[in-house]
Amino acid sequence: GLEETAVAAGGTIHYTLYWQANTPIQRPYTVFNHLLNANGDIIAQQDNMPRHNQWPTTCWQPGEIIPDPHTITLPPDLPAGTYQLKVGLYWLETGERLPVMLPAGETADSFLLSSITLK
Repeated sequence: GLEETAVAAGGTIHYTLYWQANTPIQRPYTVFNHLLNANGDIIAQQDNMPRHNQWPTTCWQPGEIIPDPHTITLPPDLPAGTYQLKVGLYWLETGERLPVMLPAGETADSFLLSSITLK
């Protein structure tokens, strides 16, 4: 869950992702957190293995729910506006993204977690 959706430039956003694998995962995927502007450009990001590099996807059991806390810091010179926070998983060796299942049942290479309003 996202704790705040309105922040100031230079501020931080704290949130927890909850992952659940449907089948065993054979590769150690990396989580990406991208804050995008209206043009789709990445203006802030944080990438790391799940649970602060402590719980690789190869250890996930099917059906297990994995809480994964994150913090992303916004650039201090970021202009006011609305931004999108997108998250997903990718294989570090190739950049290949792991499909994620969206709430309506379709799959995509990322998930729109929230829109963020910068004051």
